[in-house]
Amino acid sequence: MKEIKLQEILKSLSQSDFRKLGEFLHSPFHNKSRKIIELYNYLKNFYPELDSRYFKAEVISQNIFNNKKKTQNARTLMSSFTALTEKFLIYNQLEKNLLLQKNLLIEALYRKDVNKPLNQEINEVSRLLRKEFNKDIDFYYHEFIFKALVNNIKGTDLDLNMDKDYLNLSEISDKLFILSKLKIANTILSRKIIPDTKYEEIWSIKDIIDFSEKNISEIMRNHPMIFSEFNILMMMTKPEKQEYFLSLRDYVFKNINRFSYEELSQVYYSLTNYCVNKISIGETRYLANLYSIHTFFEKAGFYRSNRKIQYTDFLAVIICGINNEKLEWSKYFLSEYKDNIVQSFKNDTVMLARAVISFAEKKYDDALDNLSQVSYRYSYFYLKSKEIYIKIYYETKNFTALTSVIDATRQYLKRHKEILAHHYERFNLFLSNVLNLIKLDDKDKTEIAYFLRKLDRDRHTIAREWLIEKTLELK
Repeated sequence: MKEIKLQEILKSLSQSDFRKLGEFLHSPFHNKSRKIIELYNYLKNFYPELDSRYFKAEVISQNIFNNKKKTQNARTLMSSFTALTEKFLIYNQLEKNLLLQKNLLIEALYRKDVNKPLNQEINEVSRLLRKEFNKDIDFYYHEFIFKALVNNIKGTDLDLNMDKDYLNLSEISDKLFILSKLKIANTILSRKIIPDTKYEEIWSIKDIIDFSEKNISEIMRNHPMIFSEFNILMMMTKPEKQEYFLSLRDYVFKNINRFSYEELSQVYYSLTNYCVNKISIGETRYLANLYSIHTFFEKAGFYRSNRKIQYTDFLAVIICGINNEKLEWSKYFLSEYKDNIVQSFKNDTVMLARAVISFAEKKYDDALDNLSQVSYRYSYFYLKSKEIYIKIYYETKNFTALTSVIDATRQYLKRHKEILAHHYERFNLFLSNVLNLIKLDDKDKTEIAYFLRKLDRDRHTIAREWLIEKTLELK
């Protein structure tokens, strides 16, 4: 089992981290065994593949101990190597967390009774805390640890009045609690982990909302992540109140270069999901809002920082540009960021994006050629492809092919009803509306008007704007 664990850890390391591991193992402070270094050099020959055969005890025994039978020695060596590799991972993580490093240093200096450097470090951490914008859960946790350490140090003077210090510590714990609860509530609601959960049922959330509403100006000035999470919660629980969306959008646009990538991702998906949900129920004014979010985040380097863009997110940006009549921007986005798509979905995503763009340009043969190169590993690729096929066949008056695609898609939907959830009804509605569209008599104005009223009611249907456009053309 040790060899499997070691193999998985080493295969997960980037080229840079694998090199750093070598430097770590060469340090006599961490490792005094020459055999460990020999094992590293042996495995380095096979990085990054590191096939399981290189980790077999008899193979290690032969290559490191020149004796195929010293398998127990090999297993002991691999066990020690694994422990050192795990230690390296800990050090690697520690390097990324400056506040944790500082807190550990302050505690060490305090225990060593080294006062001048101790005071310098306390002042340095106080400065770091004041200037930090991304006050996330990790921030409040380490701020709490820091203030608790400082209070312990100051508390050695029994004559010192420390009421304000402990009240401040209490306030920090409140912020940690508030942000943690908001994030948990938002995760539950966005993922629907608990079906039909009402946010009021989540313990303490109502009190947190009341507190946030009353102190929103101070929270916006001094606690950006709490401000963001509060607005995200309100956007999900009170979507009819646009002010929470506008407040978060404007705040993010103003401070976009100060957000960490992780926190920026959180607000990005919340803002775009809000717009998409509004658009899906026919509130088309949010098309422009969605496009402004995509373009603003693109200029800020958000997509460039993401080396693993998911296929749904990538295609959503392309489609948003087209829906806002910004075809050239969609083409630019495809060209600029196609290499950032998750590798296993890259070909299907690029071909589908090209098909969407070709259809918008009315280059139907090109669109069909691109669609023929899209595999149907996931329902998204299948249904989006069939939607475009249906539109192309309608535009080219190939109604035989169109009805054939509709029949095949209906069978697919029946077979995958449980997986598709709410998309099942939306897509079935689209198929029914397309069939109704091709049966319309362009001379019967009453029938056309009735169908338009039906589309006005069917706000959840896929491709509603296209259906309306095609119906209006009949008039």
